[in-house]
Parts: sequence; C-alpha cells; structure tokens
Amino acid sequence: MVCLEWTAAEMAISLGLQPLAVGDTTAYAEWAVAPALPSGVADLGSRTEPNLEMLAALRPGLAIGATGYGYESLPIERFAPLHTLSMLVTPGGSAFDNGVGELRKLAERLSLKDRGEAVAATALASIAAARGSLAGRSREPLLVASIFEDRHVRIYGAGGLFDDVLRRLGLVNAWEKPAGRWGFVYADLEQLFAVDPRARLVILDPIPPHIRIRLDRSRLWNELPFVRDGRWTMIGAVWPFGGPAAAARFASELADRLPGA
Repeated sequence: MVCLEWTAAEMAISLGLQPLAVGDTTAYAEWAVAPALPSGVADLGSRTEPNLEMLAALRPGLAIGATGYGYESLPIERFAPLHTLSMLVTPGGSAFDNGVGELRKLAERLSLKDRGEAVAATALASIAAARGSLAGRSREPLLVASIFEDRHVRIYGAGGLFDDVLRRLGLVNAWEKPAGRWGFVYADLEQLFAVDPRARLVILDPIPPHIRIRLDRSRLWNELPFVRDGRWTMIGAVWPFGGPAAAARFASELADRLPGA
C-alpha cells in the first residue's frame, strides 16, 4: 500500500499500517508531523505527481489519496487500485465527522473496521480531555493562522477542521468572514486590524526562518493589536486537512500551549 499524500498517510498509519511509500516524506515530518512515518517508508515524490516508476517497481496492493491534489487517477490505476478520501465538506457539514466517515470507509476496505472505530473513539476522547483542560481559560476569540510570507496569512475559518475542533472545545473562532470551500482564506495583514481586538492569534509551526526575520522588522505586523500586546501563541505543526488524528492533535496542542489552560 502507498499513500499519495499526507491525509492518506495519517489515516493509514493511524490504522496501524506501514505504507511502502508516501508522497513528499521530508515535508511531512515538518508540516504534518504526526502520526510519525514509520522507518523505511520510501519517498513517492511530489504529492501532485507521484513517481510512476516507483509505483511500477513497488507493485502496491492499494494506492490511497485524497481529493484536492490534482493528481491524475488513470496513470496511478495502471499500477494499483486507487482509494480516494473525499475530504471536501459540504456547506454546513462537519469536517471532523466527514473525516471519521472517510476513515471508516478506508478501514472497512482494509478489513480493519474495529481499528477504525478505535481510532475515532481515541480522537473524540482526546478532544473531550482538551475541552476539560480549557474549561477555565478566558473566553478570548482565537484567530488560527499559518504564515508562509510576510504580507499575507492563511486564516482558518468556517468549514475547516480547525474551526470544527474549536467549536467542540467550546472556543470561539475570531474569523467571522467566509473562508472558502476548504475552510481557509488568505488575508492581507491590513485585514487583520478588523478582527475582534480581544482576539488571540494562534500560529501553527513552522514559519520559514526568513519570514520570521521579515515579520520581526515589519512595522505593520508589530502594530497588529494581538502582536503589539503579546496576545499570540505558537503551537506545533498540524495538518489542516487531516482526519481524526489531526483533529485530536490540534485540540491537544491548544490545551497544552494556550495560557490559562
């Protein structure tokens, strides 16, 4: 079995499987982190253009991918049956529930139904534990973001996994504007001045080192209320488009790192 991208890798490893290969393994360790890739997993190349020669050589029994990556299914299906995780949530739907549903479908296909239920139950228990840890903290809204450049930030809003988890934790998402069909939007720094002034900025690791330097020197960045007043928190890397394991990791990171938790 091979995983074309990171959502597939998360779910397969959560089910106790060891993929033969995963797309872009080096970046997985930086941007997704958990569950950790087992030793010996080969790098399948780009998540959008897997190495077809490697696929031919590995002859996997199954290739697992997810919607949204733009890879062509027909070349892959020459070498292995393809199972696609449907991670795009319908308007008003739950990203977490959708992820659990896709995990169950994959587990059933692999004859691991009981293991799939255990993974889902563990994720729910982790979120419940995090909610308990966060119960006594202040009710300041949270603006959850990833930063890849010094003029824009990726904000996670309604429809995405992080927004769903925030609600399950009893927390408020400070981003009230639309966030696109994948639950995120790129915003200019100027747009962040319109966010609730009580908000705390939550930044996901990593920030590229050269961008950190530019932000430290940016007058605009340092004038943002939550930056100026020190109301920001870094949390560990979490894959925003993952399944139950990513949701549980996000909840635990918030519980561990938010002040007053």
